[in-house]
Amino acid sequence: MVWKTGFTQRQIHKKTFWISTIIFISIQVLSYATILFLSEGNQETVKELTEILGTNPMPPLPIYMFNGIAVAFAIISACIIIAKKFENSFLIDALNKTGQLALTFYVAYVIIGMVFF
Repeated sequence: MVWKTGFTQRQIHKKTFWISTIIFISIQVLSYATILFLSEGNQETVKELTEILGTNPMPPLPIYMFNGIAVAFAIISACIIIAKKFENSFLIDALNKTGQLALTFYVAYVIIGMVFF
């Protein structure tokens, strides 16, 4: 649906923000509840299960990855909503130009790195 209508409509941004926030919270609660349920109060088991079912970055298992994806969608959607709401603001304009400059430096860095190294 997004690819047909474009990712510019305000309604899609809000829906994406709320769905990704709910997914993030659900993953956190489900991870915590599963660890508590399966450990049955044993602290050593909690440590072992946290490595497998937790949302810690190390080791980066699928639960952590889905959690990170949900947070990324929420943050990007929130930034777009705020930028659209205050698009005539000096701060938003300054951040926009800073982002364009950072992207230009990143692309130049990648191209120079690929050509010379």
